[in-house]
Amino acid sequence: MRTGGSKPPLIMLHGLAANGACWNVLAHALEEEYDVIMPDARGHGRSSVPEHGYRYEDLANDVVGLIEALRLPSPILIGHSMGGMTAAVVAGRKPNLLRCLIMADPTFLSPEVQREVRDSDVADQHRRYLKMSLDEVLAES
Repeated sequence: MRTGGSKPPLIMLHGLAANGACWNVLAHALEEEYDVIMPDARGHGRSSVPEHGYRYEDLANDVVGLIEALRLPSPILIGHSMGGMTAAVVAGRKPNLLRCLIMADPTFLSPEVQREVRDSDVADQHRRYLKMSLDEVLAES
């Protein structure tokens, strides 16, 4: 989703199990001053759900690809939780690409803990929830 216009670009990255639409209220507050871009991370929202490619490096490469494909001049990058960690990886790899970096509650996990999460069934659980309706999710709560 994108508000558009020739204003400074601002990309907002959501957290795990959310999507770009979670930023709608904030985007409306900022759209007069910024071209707000709210992508869905892979496996979230309207994005495809590949079997692999959910490492922060993969998500960061997606963001860099988005910036390059849209030819965004020095965007502001905001990320929450998983999006915050993704934003940190983008900034770490391409520091001159961004105008500004804002992270809210980034998920800084050691490589060992990341491997534990990867090797657990969390990805399968996540995929299962992505295929469920809201009523089905609430029924399991």
